[in-house]
Amino acid sequence: MVVTACIVSWLNWKRGRRYKRWHEILHYETNKRVVIKDPAIGILSLILNVCLLLYFSFYRIYVDRGYEKIEEVTAMVQTSLQSPSLLPRTTLLSYCTDGPRTAITVLPCVTGPDAWVMAPSKGGKQLFIATRLKDVVSDGAQATRSFVTYPEAYTIGVTFTLQALGLFHQTRRPMYSQSITEITTNLADAAGNPFTDGVTRIGRFDVIKLSTLLFAAGITGLDEPHALDAKASNREDGLVIVVSINCPMDLDGSITTCFYQADHMRQTVGERFVVKNMNSSSAEGISSQERRGITVMFKASANMGMFDLPTLVLNGVASLAMVTIVSILLDWLLANLLPLREVYRLSMFEESVNIHQLRQGNKKALAGVKVLDADKHARRGEDPHPTPPVSPKLLSSKSLAPGTPLAPLAEAGEQQPSPHGNTMTPASDAEDFVFNPNDDIGLEPDLLVSALTYDQQAQQGDAPYDEQHHQQHDEYHQGGYREHAPMAIATSEAEDIHGEWL
Repeated sequence: MVVTACIVSWLNWKRGRRYKRWHEILHYETNKRVVIKDPAIGILSLILNVCLLLYFSFYRIYVDRGYEKIEEVTAMVQTSLQSPSLLPRTTLLSYCTDGPRTAITVLPCVTGPDAWVMAPSKGGKQLFIATRLKDVVSDGAQATRSFVTYPEAYTIGVTFTLQALGLFHQTRRPMYSQSITEITTNLADAAGNPFTDGVTRIGRFDVIKLSTLLFAAGITGLDEPHALDAKASNREDGLVIVVSINCPMDLDGSITTCFYQADHMRQTVGERFVVKNMNSSSAEGISSQERRGITVMFKASANMGMFDLPTLVLNGVASLAMVTIVSILLDWLLANLLPLREVYRLSMFEESVNIHQLRQGNKKALAGVKVLDADKHARRGEDPHPTPPVSPKLLSSKSLAPGTPLAPLAEAGEQQPSPHGNTMTPASDAEDFVFNPNDDIGLEPDLLVSALTYDQQAQQGDAPYDEQHHQQHDEYHQGGYREHAPMAIATSEAEDIHGEWL
């Protein structure tokens, strides 16, 4: 606590604040608030602050989960390809040479093992399914082209494990490391609409038919014209399908449900190259194979989280800081755009005296400083120039019995009781009167408040001259007593500012 007080003291010293007493460093300082009595501005401020409160409490905290420490998961994805148990006859396929020949491009159809169809895939996040082959040899022989027999009937197997590395190693809780066997999965199209029975769970693999995946991505058929070349089909040039594994986070920060969301990456082709013979000294020479097909890319998109108090506080402070923006906006509107901006400015801003004139000893500037100092002491209920105590010797030699003439005491410079029973010092043109709020002056509270609430122009050294105040100043000095103390304060200050009595 002492260290904090010392830091606060040092910061205030850097800002120009000077403490007169050691215990003042323990005082709390706050900004001055001005109340603008305008219902229209109040309603606007209320609406904006309610909107910010709803944004903070509902969207930022509840929807955006601002109370949790969020971490993106790391996904390990494994893929495989399996051929159907029975392929259709090539005589029934429109793209095969021994079939109806109704497709855009017609080529001989061939088939092979699963590994051959998916080559050169390695079983990771990217899976390639060949649809068209082109064998090339280096001896100049003509390339041979062919189609893979009915790849749409193949099925894709995918399995994955999701883990939030930081949260899992920090807490060692199994909820932050989920395998596919603990997660419910389904297939959805690009718009997020789920499919019925789009995914079949077999052991630790989700099995998806390639034709179903193409339909979910918006591909109606492989024999449709390609987006890049209308003279070639999708089967001939190949496609790229991006499958996002979207896993929404549960309320406890874990994951129990995932969706495979397929989307066709347009204006792309699926292409791979395989070298079959790398021996340049052989009679056949170097032979390679250009493979076109369907590239399926799996990409996991998921987060996990846990409750974190610093994150909640940080998000709360960041959201509530927007209230300051509302205040700044309203202040700017009040001071610059609204019709009564001049009236608003009088309440919103206070100006000091002219410092340049004060350095030069200008009387108005000096009087303005007096007004500011007197106002500060009056607000604190203090007397800036307290009346010195009466000498005991003087009190013992003078007896103030009821009815005692007051003029002789005034001439002797002694304190005199007023008709209201208080003791006051006689007025003098050579000194400024400072009202003591502890004195019983016999005035109404409203007059006292009006006397202590100085005009803004008086504080700036620009108070207007008032004839009524001037007459009251004369009566105050001619009477020799301070029964009109509050009015005399305002009169003396205003006239001092204009140089009437300096």
